[in-house]
Amino acid sequence: MIIKRLFFFLIVIVLPSTAFNQIHKHVISGKVIEEGSLKPLPNVNIVVSGTEIGTTTNDQGNFELKLKRLPANLYFSHIGYGIQVIQVDRSNRKKRTVFLVPEIRELDQVVITGERIQEITRGDSLYLSDYEIIGDKLVMIAHPYKRRNLQRLYLADLFGNPISSREVNHIGKDVHFPQKPFPERTSFFKDCYGQVHLLTKEKVWQMFVKDNLVHCLYPTNYTDFLSYLFPVKCELNGSLFYQVTNRKENETCVIKKNSKEPENVKYVYDEYGEIRYMNARNVSAPIFKKDSLIYVFDFFENNIECFDLNGLSKRKVNIDFHLKEKHPFPEKPYIDLDHLNFKQIVLLDEKTGNTFAVWRNKRSSRFSLHQVNLETGEIDRIIEIPNFPNISKIKVYDNTVFFLYVTKTYPFYQTLYRMSIE
Repeated sequence: MIIKRLFFFLIVIVLPSTAFNQIHKHVISGKVIEEGSLKPLPNVNIVVSGTEIGTTTNDQGNFELKLKRLPANLYFSHIGYGIQVIQVDRSNRKKRTVFLVPEIRELDQVVITGERIQEITRGDSLYLSDYEIIGDKLVMIAHPYKRRNLQRLYLADLFGNPISSREVNHIGKDVHFPQKPFPERTSFFKDCYGQVHLLTKEKVWQMFVKDNLVHCLYPTNYTDFLSYLFPVKCELNGSLFYQVTNRKENETCVIKKNSKEPENVKYVYDEYGEIRYMNARNVSAPIFKKDSLIYVFDFFENNIECFDLNGLSKRKVNIDFHLKEKHPFPEKPYIDLDHLNFKQIVLLDEKTGNTFAVWRNKRSSRFSLHQVNLETGEIDRIIEIPNFPNISKIKVYDNTVFFLYVTKTYPFYQTLYRMSIE
């Protein structure tokens, strides 16, 4: 009798729950193909509007989604194709075919204030978390909107046209860069030799592009990576240049070829650093290699100093583009670093050799690049990045500016833009 009652009790509990799930679980399935060629599209991202629910198509372009409620808007997207939005309700739940239209990308299609800006992943709802330039190719880490556990590594040309992709896992690491007080999430790191590394949860992998595929080889543990490779800023004929910094000082050192002892090269000091930066950042002294010299920017002694492979100073060039006259009442006016607008970042275009100082207007949050003449210290031209406030990860390559920007309309994904500056 007890067994019968228990069995009846379980039926009362289980059946309503099962019925509830059956009523509120809607299976949506279908196939995604390319319009025109009618070929099935694998790895298409499908996201349910306003939720974290989503999936991707398999190798045959097929997909299946289970939804708790209808109607729902499904976003179908893939790099190189326009977004397709499908509304599903109770009347059209049957298996359906979705067509994605390939996008034809032309650099000159958008013209803003004389500069050309193009969204590289335009029409795609992938959230691009990081990117890097390897030669004449782009590598990008992206995931469907709100689904960080689904990550893909994309290889594309410099216009964003996809070449290949592969699924990856646990990409990204919180790394403490010297000039920043807090760790920053990053997926790629370009070392002093120009080699790009992929940062995963446990290991660091060297990346190679061959036969239009990205290969990850030679894993390194983080102890060795952060101790030996990460701190070095530049390499010149076997000599290694690195920097140590805090909120008042930045010191550049060199370890010469066939030597293990570091030697001091340049000392940069900001006497107001602790007050100026508080806990926001450390003293910055941008350093890079160009031709057969190492260039170090000193924004407090107001010069660019050049060094040879032995760390010997070859010349100094005076600069004042970073300064501003300040009028603190009732004190006398004085000249000081414009730390509210000048980012103390210098970018080198590795293809052309041009150098750009980065500015961000405090009021508008918009960025501009000031091309620095390394021979005279003067600003040759100013390149504005219009209509894009609060951009991130700015890079310059072959007279083209690349940057990440979060869209202001749904689904608020982060994408990559390029802007011609010729």
